[in-house]
Amino acid sequence: NLNIYITSVSEAINKYIISNYPKCKYPLFVNYNIAGNQFDFSSLERMRIREELGLIPTDILAICSSGGSAMWQKDYLVAKHLVDLGIKVLFLAKKDPHISGCIHRFVPFQDMPSYLSAADISVLWRENTFMNNSASPSKFSEFAVMGVYCIHNNSVEVAINNINKLGVGLLVNDIEEITIDKLQNIDFSKRAEWINDAKNVFSVDAIGRSYMQLYNS
Repeated sequence: NLNIYITSVSEAINKYIISNYPKCKYPLFVNYNIAGNQFDFSSLERMRIREELGLIPTDILAICSSGGSAMWQKDYLVAKHLVDLGIKVLFLAKKDPHISGCIHRFVPFQDMPSYLSAADISVLWRENTFMNNSASPSKFSEFAVMGVYCIHNNSVEVAINNINKLGVGLLVNDIEEITIDKLQNIDFSKRAEWINDAKNVFSVDAIGRSYMQLYNS
C-alpha cells in the first residue's frame, strides 16, 4: 500500500524516464542539488579576499572552480578568454591551468563562501552530453545562492532553466560570444535580489520543504 514517488535532480532525467519507460506509473518530481547554509554572502569577506588578491573596487573578478580533474569540466577553456578580455580570473582547483594572468589557488571547501563573495561572475562550461544535460551541479547551486552571475554554454538543463528564469547569467554557445561589453553591462547592484531569488530555489530550506511535502503526502 505504499505510495511510491520518484524524485530526481533535473527535469531532463524525468523526461528520459517518461520517454524510455512510458509504463512507469509513479509520480515524478524534481529536487535540485542543495547549496548548504554556509553559502551566505559576506561583504566583509568580499573586501578581505579582494584586498588579498590585490583587486581594486572596479575590477570584475571571474571565478572558475573545480573539485577535481573530471573530463566534463571545461572551465579552463574560458579562463584564458576572460583574461584576454581584461577580466581578473581566479582559478580554484588542485591542478594549475598554467594560464598567464590567471590567479591559481586551491582552498578548503569551507573557504568557498568567502571566495564566492569576492567573485562577480562564474563559469560553468561542460561538454554537451546527456550526463551533463541531466546533471544538477552543486557548484551551480552555490554560485546562484551567492549571487554570482554565471557564464554557461547551454549544456546543463538545470543551469539553462534557472538562468532564464532568474536572469542571472549569460547563455552562449561559443566562447567568442563572451564579450567585454556584455560583462561590463551587468548590473551587479541587483546581487541581493539575485541571492534572495536563488535561495527560494536552491537553499536547504526551499528543497527541504519540497522533500517534506513529498514525505508528508
